[in-house]
Amino acid sequence: MRTAVLKGVIDMKYIYTQANCPKCESLKSGLIKQGILFKERPAERLQNRTDQIDVDGFIKLQMQNLTLPVEVDILTADDPVDESWDA
Repeated sequence: MRTAVLKGVIDMKYIYTQANCPKCESLKSGLIKQGILFKERPAERLQNRTDQIDVDGFIKLQMQNLTLPVEVDILTADDPVDESWDA
């Protein structure tokens, strides 16, 4: 199988949160302190996905054992850095 590793820059960070979620509040304050721009979306959107970002967030939510918050980074890809063949 051929794989390519892309070098990219985070274009936008989306976070899915809900009210009264200490981990969500901690993530938001940490991102603000680091000067990282983000768009916040309600976690309810993950149930009724309306765009690819929601789909990616839903997949990540399942990988996190349904634990919030969920972060989705949208990358602006540059040129491939490494291409290789896997056996």
